[in-house]
Amino acid sequence: MNNQSVVDLEPKKQKLMGEINQFVETYQKRHSGNFHLNWILIVIGLLLSAGVTVAGMLNQGLIAAVLGICIGFLLGLQNAFPLGEKAEFYRLMIVEGQNLISVLNYEVDTLKEFEDSQKRFRKLRSHAAASLPKGRGMEAVKEMYKDFSRKDTA
Repeated sequence: MNNQSVVDLEPKKQKLMGEINQFVETYQKRHSGNFHLNWILIVIGLLLSAGVTVAGMLNQGLIAAVLGICIGFLLGLQNAFPLGEKAEFYRLMIVEGQNLISVLNYEVDTLKEFEDSQKRFRKLRSHAAASLPKGRGMEAVKEMYKDFSRKDTA
């Protein structure tokens, strides 16, 4: 391999690295948002559960019922929008992007290796677009409505 082909490869590597860095930054933002929102919902759910217990111990049935409905709503949200699963998915995309940057920095010396890295990044983007965990959406809402309707008639 001559020095000319290595020099010509560097601008391409930098351009691809820029695209990968942008991909990683985008998924870091998504991960952070989903991760924190998921934890907030978990903490709220735990506090509401404790509230139901305390309200029950104090013979406050109406308060316990309202808190129970709020818990059901939170569970429905988590079914409809799987924030924890999405956060984990985004984390995996970040790691794969960072691995690809390392490959570009330390292992790509030929045009063939560059093209392989480029193909790997295209596959990663396609996978990211096609494999994002999906919630049950309106199905979860309908199921929740049916559950509430059954409780009203019981």
